Amino acid sequence: MNEALRDFPDRLRRAIDGLSDTDLARPEKEGKWSIAQVIAHLAQFEMIVAHRIRSILTADTPPLVALDQERWIRDVYRGESASELIEQLTFIREMNLNFLERLRPEEWDRAGIHPQYGRNTIRELIERFEKHQEKHLAQIERIKAVGGGR
Repeated sequence: MNEALRDFPDRLRRAIDGLSDTDLARPEKEGKWSIAQVIAHLAQFEMIVAHRIRSILTADTPPLVALDQERWIRDVYRGESASELIEQLTFIREMNLNFLERLRPEEWDRAGIHPQYGRNTIRELIERFEKHQEKHLAQIERIKAVGGGR
């Protein structure tokens, strides 16, 4: 399995190493997310990906659950610490990667219908997933650079 997916929780931990809870809670700017909210989003998204993969395997081209990320941050994130959120992400990530390693070759081409992206195979879903995590890791670095994490 892709090393960028496997080592992501450790890279995330290193990105926030030494930041205080206040730093983690400070938004990038008015109306934007804090580092803690980005990490919450990543942990939440990990659950959504787990559901999407399994939905694709258990139905013929199923609709894939949408994620209203702003609403999930507003209504689901409950101020968990960054370390707790990374622990959640790590556990579900490991579960997802172990499951993906057990897929048969033809299962990678099974697909669901994403509300925004249309037809997505499991392979495409995982490729998009990797880009998504890297985008948010870069976002964390950007927040730190503008003082949202200092």
